[in-house]
Amino acid sequence: MLARNPRVRVLSFVLAAVAPATACVPGASNSPGIGGKNCTEIGCLDGFTLTLRTSDGSFPVGEHTIEVTVGDAVASCTLRFPGTTNGDNSAFGTCSASLGANVLAKTMCMTTTTGQAVSQSCRPITGQFFEQITVQGTPTQLRVVQRLGETVLLDRFFGPNYKSSEPNGPGCGPACRQAQQDAILSLPSEVSCEADGDCALSLFDRPVSTIDDCFCLACGSVLPTRQATLFEGQWRSLCTAWEKAKQCLIPPCVPPRPAACVKNQCREMR
Repeated sequence: MLARNPRVRVLSFVLAAVAPATACVPGASNSPGIGGKNCTEIGCLDGFTLTLRTSDGSFPVGEHTIEVTVGDAVASCTLRFPGTTNGDNSAFGTCSASLGANVLAKTMCMTTTTGQAVSQSCRPITGQFFEQITVQGTPTQLRVVQRLGETVLLDRFFGPNYKSSEPNGPGCGPACRQAQQDAILSLPSEVSCEADGDCALSLFDRPVSTIDDCFCLACGSVLPTRQATLFEGQWRSLCTAWEKAKQCLIPPCVPPRPAACVKNQCREMR
C-alpha cells in the first residue's frame, strides 16, 4: 500500500508490475480493423521501465527497499535477493499496487537452423543479473531511491521521454506511451567509507552516461570521494556545453555541513 500521511496524497497515476513497460495480453488471431485492416488483439499500457545493472554485472545480496516519488506521492517495494552461484535465480519484489520490481538473470541465446526449421535456446549466465523497476502511467519526473539495509545504492531523478506505439498496427488501437531508461546501481563496496576523508560534498552527485543525463548544478550532496571524482569527470565531458545552452540558474543553498563517515556511509555531519 502507499504510505499515507497528512503531507502525502494518493498517487494521481497508476503504478503496476509490468515488465517491460508494455504489458501485452496475447489475443486471438488477426482480426479486421478500421477500413478492413488486419489488426492483432494485443493490449498495452502506458509505462516507464528502468533497467539497472551494476559495474560488474553481479547483484547485491540481501533485502532491498525501493521508493519511487512523484511530486508528494510515494510508492515502495521490498525485494529480497538471496544470490546464487548457478546464475539461474530471479527475485520479485513485494510492492505497492502501484509499483513493480524484479531481478532476472542475464541470458545467452543461440539460434540453430536445421533445414527449414529455426530454433533458439537460452541459458542463464552465471553470476550476471539485471533489475527492472516498472511504473505504469506517464509521470514527467520521478525520483528513484534504492537501499540495501541503510546503504543507498541509487538516488536519482528521471525525466522519461515517452514514445507512442500502436502494437496492433497503425490505426488499430490502442495507442500507448512508453519510455525506457538504463542506469547504474552501485555496489555496496563502491559507496562505503572507512574515514571522514573518504567523503566529500560535491555538486556532481550523480552519474552521467549520456547527454540526456545532464543536470544543472545545484547545492550538491555528500558522497564518497571516488564517486564524486568519477561523476565530475563524466559531467564535464558531456554537460559543459549543455549547461551553457540551458542557461542554468544558481539556486540558493544553505551553508553545507562537513562531510563525515558514519557507520561506513558518507553523511553530512550533524
